[in-house]
Amino acid sequence: MILVADSGSTKTDWIVLSNDFKTLKQTHTIGFNPYFQDSLTIQDEILENAALKEISKEITQVFFFGAGCSQDFLKKIVESGLMGAFPNAKADVDHDMTAAVYATYDGEPCISCILGTGSNSCYFDGEKLIQKTSGLGYILGDEGSGSYFGKRLLRAYLYEQLPEHILKRFLEVFPEINYPDIIKNVYRKPRANVYLASFSKFFSEFKDDPFVKPIIKEGIKSFLELHVKRYPESATVPVHFVGSVGFHFNEILHEAAGELDLKIGNVVQKPIESIVKFLAQKHS
Repeated sequence: MILVADSGSTKTDWIVLSNDFKTLKQTHTIGFNPYFQDSLTIQDEILENAALKEISKEITQVFFFGAGCSQDFLKKIVESGLMGAFPNAKADVDHDMTAAVYATYDGEPCISCILGTGSNSCYFDGEKLIQKTSGLGYILGDEGSGSYFGKRLLRAYLYEQLPEHILKRFLEVFPEINYPDIIKNVYRKPRANVYLASFSKFFSEFKDDPFVKPIIKEGIKSFLELHVKRYPESATVPVHFVGSVGFHFNEILHEAAGELDLKIGNVVQKPIESIVKFLAQKHS
């Protein structure tokens, strides 16, 4: 059996395939990022999933696309974790930008972007994937991402800047939230980027609100200016997106892109099925 995984920092989507790329089952685990997790942690978390543990010895090939898997030493961390979980498998680990290209490419040169827990971009000419900027992560970068907007929401809450109607709803959704817990989760606990991103979904409930919409638009526009306009090709090729932020704020994304004379192409919330289709064609 073949296993395909699309992993962001928050969640990993898994599809189990027959050897001729027919889908057998789908499942999910937490997200994996070799910047924050070691091989043994990845192995143990995978085997916590009953569906994956049951078939662990039957898997002969794993295609894993993940956040943070941009350099060989980082790929090795994930590869070791996968081989520990699936002892009879060959592991092929690649960057999540490759997955974004596979999920959105439709035969023409393009710019593919990720707007999920984090953010990133690349240019794909049909053969080569080219990156002009390196992702700086949730502290220095990740403009327009879930962690970016979660940070903006928490900052507005802590500085008492949320309008009354938004604050009321915020406290209904997060009744236990308090300053010490926020500080502990952001500065002392692992996976702070995932914690921050967990709040961004709240903004989608108020995406047309006059307080929230400018924040969303500013974040997306900042991403487009810093990460998309850097490519000279952005003036002529479509700009594709994968990830929940691009999907849920689709209208604002189109509005911001229009102001920068960018052409939005495909917007895909969950790329895993498109990745499988691309791999099936590639290996047919």
